[in-house]
Amino acid sequence: MTGRRARKRQECVGILKAGAEVKRMGKTGGKVNARGVTLMNKENKKQKQVEKTREAKNEESKSEANQNNQKQKEQNQTQNNAQRQNEANKKQKEQNQPQNEANQKQKEQNQPQNNTQKAEAKQKEEGKNRESSDSPRPSPKRETESKIQKVINLCLRRGIIFPSAELYGSFGGFFDYGPMGVELKRNVANSWWRNFVQEREDMLGLDGTTITHPRIWKASGHMTEFNDPLVECGKCKQRFRADHLIEQELKISVDGISIQKVDELIAEHKLACPNCKGELSESRVFNLMFKTFIGATEDAASTAYLRPETAQVIFADFKQMHQIGRKALPFGIAQIGRAYRNEISPRNFVFRCREFEQMEIEFFLHPQKLDDCPGFEEIASEKALVCTAEHQEKGKEGEEIGFGEAIRKGIIKTRWHAYWLASSLKWFKSMGLNKLRLRQHVSTELSHYSKETWDVEYNYPEWGWKELQGTANRTDFDLKQHSKESGKDMSVFDEATKEKVTPHVIEPSFGLDRLVFSLLLDAYEESEENGEKKTRLKLHPSIAPLKVAVFPLMKKDGLDEKAKEIYRELKKAIPQSAYDSSGSIGKRYARMDEIGTPYCITIDYDTLTDDTVTIRERDSGEQKRIKVKEIAKKISL
Repeated sequence: MTGRRARKRQECVGILKAGAEVKRMGKTGGKVNARGVTLMNKENKKQKQVEKTREAKNEESKSEANQNNQKQKEQNQTQNNAQRQNEANKKQKEQNQPQNEANQKQKEQNQPQNNTQKAEAKQKEEGKNRESSDSPRPSPKRETESKIQKVINLCLRRGIIFPSAELYGSFGGFFDYGPMGVELKRNVANSWWRNFVQEREDMLGLDGTTITHPRIWKASGHMTEFNDPLVECGKCKQRFRADHLIEQELKISVDGISIQKVDELIAEHKLACPNCKGELSESRVFNLMFKTFIGATEDAASTAYLRPETAQVIFADFKQMHQIGRKALPFGIAQIGRAYRNEISPRNFVFRCREFEQMEIEFFLHPQKLDDCPGFEEIASEKALVCTAEHQEKGKEGEEIGFGEAIRKGIIKTRWHAYWLASSLKWFKSMGLNKLRLRQHVSTELSHYSKETWDVEYNYPEWGWKELQGTANRTDFDLKQHSKESGKDMSVFDEATKEKVTPHVIEPSFGLDRLVFSLLLDAYEESEENGEKKTRLKLHPSIAPLKVAVFPLMKKDGLDEKAKEIYRELKKAIPQSAYDSSGSIGKRYARMDEIGTPYCITIDYDTLTDDTVTIRERDSGEQKRIKVKEIAKKISL
């Protein structure tokens, strides 16, 4: 009984507790089973789960908010950093501005002028995308691109002529010649030497030094007279040759005008710096000679100069050359060599350089026999376009006049002068150069040593008439000056007249670099084939860098072996021969046309059976079959 009562008592206690719990849980709908056992465990579990879910959502919301706040904070930090960096960059830029301006000025001073500057900049850009040596480097094509610019681009692309030490940013006015340029330049120089020295009986050759004694230049007048007018921009500090600046801006010739007149023209036309429009200074003289020093010390006693012309070495060596050569008057001394002029503003590619090559003759005459010219009758009937001082005053290009008529009318003063002008024209024309005229120097532009000077001028695209060669009557000025400075007699004994005389001199002077460029300009030609532009240099075969190129049709079936055999034999007779087996025949023809190769030889399957080849002529494109043994003879014609 006791146990039963105890159990009932426990049940009653449980019911009472359940009732109390029902009252407490009334709001949540809690239930109790028949035995008074609460279902609160399940409800509690659900409630706890709901609370956990709610807490999780709250935590997730808090996490998202925190993340958003962190992102916003990071964005704000990035913006603040960027702002601070911009401010720092701005300050750094302001600090660097003076240095940048100085660097820009230095860059402008080192850049070649006008067309040369554009060509070099373009070449540097093209250099990033150069093709292999078998394929020409591409250059941008523009419809407005001038012929001069096209030829400059060709020179740069094919490595004919290019700025020296381009690796380090070239100085303006210094150029190197690549493989084709070297051959072309030597061919022109060799033609000149053969024509004016080797084929004559009255000419001696000389090769003098390029560094010479300073007293030579004192005697010649170069210390005081070899000057150009210089102006400087007060803003960017760029320097310009004043007469060139006037010619460029006003399109007028100012050769030989005084410095005072230069300043008057600049002031009258309010000329400013072409780069920054800054105000120009007054003109001052600038001596063009490069100074150096001999030996270990750098003082006045060791000062020397790079020669600004080849002529003075000839004059200084005149007495020795006369004795060694055993030549009676008249006779000449010829020289090919480098000269150096510290040009204020070198420009127009190789037309005006700081280092260049001259081909000069000093022809010595008895002072009373300037008209005693045996060769004059041969050239008297020849005609040339002649622009006299009078023509220039009237703004005319000149008129065609015979040399005999020019002498009779006193237009050209002496027969020997006329003879050398005619001889120069004849040689130019032998290389295919024809757009030429003779221009007389007006009195204001005559050099201090000259009694009469005539230029052979070429009519350049865009530039107009420019000097290609000059022929001056230097009288006896140079020999007398050197006699005075050295204290030594420079006269010679003339056997014909039995007297001692100081010879007079006619000087034909040629600039080799500008002549090479003129020949390239004159030979340049473009055509269109099958919608594609083709470039051709119609150089005279005598001066072309390569005379002939040998091609195998295919590099198989023994064609390449046969082609190399023919090439090796041909090269013995014609050293300037080339072998090319790369690319199609059409591409090979185009490559050779672009560098002016007159003939191309193709070895095909018929060559293996009948020993004949196809020879293609550059200018006409005509192709013929000839025997292998006839190739050298055909090309030498």
